[in-house]
Amino acid sequence: MGWELCPLGYPVTDESDAVGGRYNDFQGGTIAWKNGAGEAFAVYGAIGGLWVAQGKWEGGAWNCGRLGFPVADEADTPDGTGRFSRFENGSIYWTPERGAYIVPGAC
Repeated sequence: MGWELCPLGYPVTDESDAVGGRYNDFQGGTIAWKNGAGEAFAVYGAIGGLWVAQGKWEGGAWNCGRLGFPVADEADTPDGTGRFSRFENGSIYWTPERGAYIVPGAC
């Protein structure tokens, strides 16, 4: 993703256990990996902020909240006006006009 020059910046935690996987926090976001998954995915910026706010630390343990683990890296919307990230139980979209918002439902 561009090492420390990417949107994530420098790591601020060591790789650690999560409920159902592993994670590593960075200055600008998180990389999360679900047990048994083939790869890890980055969540950052306004999308990452909303994902964290919806329950990353519930019950005193790191978990992915109601959306679950990311299932893909953040990407541009098809029309090029925003960004989105897909999760196990929904998506988060971001546009300059609306900011970040959750679209619930399995992906």
